[in-house]
Amino acid sequence: MPLKKFVLLTLLLSQIVTSQNGFQFDTRKKSMSFRFEWVGNLIIIPVQMNGVSLHFLLDTGVSETILFSLDDEDNVSFNTLEKVSLRGFGTKEPFDAYQSKHNTLRIKNYVDTDHLIYLVLDQNISLSERIGVPVNGILGYSFFKNALVKINFSSKKITLYKDPKLIENMESRFEKIPMEIINNKPYISSPSFFENDTSVTGKFLVDTGNSDALWLFKNQNDSITLPSKKIYDYLGRGISGDVFGMRGTIPKFILGKTTLFNPLVSFPDSETMGSYFVLDRIGSIGTEILRRFTLYFSYETQALYVKKNSSFNDRYTYNCAGIEIQHQGLQWIKEGFEANPAVQKLLFDAEGNRIEKNLTYQFSLKPLYFISRVREHSKAQSIGLEANDQLVSINNRPAYSYTLQEINHLLQAGEGKKVTLEVNRKGKTLYFDLLLEDDLK
Repeated sequence: MPLKKFVLLTLLLSQIVTSQNGFQFDTRKKSMSFRFEWVGNLIIIPVQMNGVSLHFLLDTGVSETILFSLDDEDNVSFNTLEKVSLRGFGTKEPFDAYQSKHNTLRIKNYVDTDHLIYLVLDQNISLSERIGVPVNGILGYSFFKNALVKINFSSKKITLYKDPKLIENMESRFEKIPMEIINNKPYISSPSFFENDTSVTGKFLVDTGNSDALWLFKNQNDSITLPSKKIYDYLGRGISGDVFGMRGTIPKFILGKTTLFNPLVSFPDSETMGSYFVLDRIGSIGTEILRRFTLYFSYETQALYVKKNSSFNDRYTYNCAGIEIQHQGLQWIKEGFEANPAVQKLLFDAEGNRIEKNLTYQFSLKPLYFISRVREHSKAQSIGLEANDQLVSINNRPAYSYTLQEINHLLQAGEGKKVTLEVNRKGKTLYFDLLLEDDLK
């Protein structure tokens, strides 16, 4: 499981618009494919909005398209704007957004010329600083409803098919799981098993916008019990604020006919879940489980098709370090390089001595990383790391030379691994040896 998590679930809109025809193919071909970025267990796809190239999170857990971030150079024009109210997972109250109609969204030859967009231009909701790559918004139901959608996590490729019945030719190789579309979101029924030999079967949202393995809502069923080994953790950020809850493992979870043993499970606090809930829903299936399969989503026939891939037996991991890292701004770094190594042996100084180094210096913009949160009772807290510490180096290598995903991978490397950190705290340089420990064992 990745360390950087972001969850956007169950949006409540002040009005629901159902007049859109949605995406259509503008090609005679029966299918089209494109690659996606896989960052922090999230699917990031390229989207053109009103002619401007942007990046969107592909999220089955939202019913409408949301735009929450634009760079200064992104000059997107919108039609009439109307104020609406939104609410989602998180601790905050409903907030204002703007609704824009008649927009054009294009993903290669998959086009919607009358697309409804909700604008929530709030930097506090931005995904980019949490996963380290530009993300401008979220695309959900409209992407899936008019096509058979294949997601291949192994090749990082999405394929769209015009005819949803094409999947019938593959049923011998894929397992078909009945899927119910409720309020424009996909749900399946699955059982979960707990330490006290009890099990609970209920509806799970199939959620590509949730990077955890599994969420279970304890207040929805009294038979859902917390594991004996657990930690209270930051689970992610919803559109209405931060989400906290317990984290642990359960003995098994069954998806269709496939059993997943000892999956990592999050139990969100009840106050972050909101008042609106689907009847008999007890949780969400996130990408840390979904990525272990090749998937076909068929909204028209209301079925999910799954087949194990090479990642099926990967271990479940979490943030053993207990620190959350964010990308906050850029810094100028002076770097030296050999301007032309091929002619180095031909260079001599005024005394006739050969020049051994032919270095030229340049300044480059590099990322700044800060600790945004320290988990209580974690190893990071016990050795003195604090929120707002700036990472200067990691394992004696400049922090800016890592991507945010690489840093997160180091922090979930496994029990017994040591990570050496140099931080800047209000102008003072401090050094820490962080020994990763699995608090769930």
